[in-house]
Amino acid sequence: MASGIVDQGWPAQYIPEQDVPARAEQAQKHERQWTLGPIMNALIRAGLSLERFEEHPDQYWNGLPNLPEAVAKCLPHTFSLVMRRGHVAL
Repeated sequence: MASGIVDQGWPAQYIPEQDVPARAEQAQKHERQWTLGPIMNALIRAGLSLERFEEHPDQYWNGLPNLPEAVAKCLPHTFSLVMRRGHVAL
């Protein structure tokens, strides 16, 4: 896995240009593409239990430019997790 990107500023895909605050007012951000396994395992090691997991077709950047749009809409590109401390029965 490549190291992350540290930047200040927002690409137009995230926030429309007219809504972006002045550069001096923006916090530093860190970006990195993580695979699901390391994320889940780090949270489990931290003592969290999975309560809910969802996959979403939302693409926040065009990471697969040659993939037909119809196919891209069928694939998970993002996910959301709800995890809590302690054991949670599913």
